Amino acid sequence: MSTLRGLYAVNLSQPELNDMERVYKHTVDKGINLLELKPEAAQQALASLRNLRGRVHINTTYPTQPSPSTAAAVEGEGSPERRWRRSR
Repeated sequence: MSTLRGLYAVNLSQPELNDMERVYKHTVDKGINLLELKPEAAQQALASLRNLRGRVHINTTYPTQPSPSTAAAVEGEGSPERRWRRSR
């Protein structure tokens, strides 16, 4: 697949079912962006000192721990964007 002309990104789902080293070898190592990677998979790559070459988009809809803005939204304060809209 990495030899297809014009291929600039691959949207990856279920990294736990893939051989990620093989995926990285055929995407980021060849200059192809990797989209929608779950944070856990990115953390594993970084923990193993895998160079992702700045070509990975991490899917933040799968948070490992809630960010402060997510926690605030859950607690009822709303997201920063929603608070900004209300203040206008």
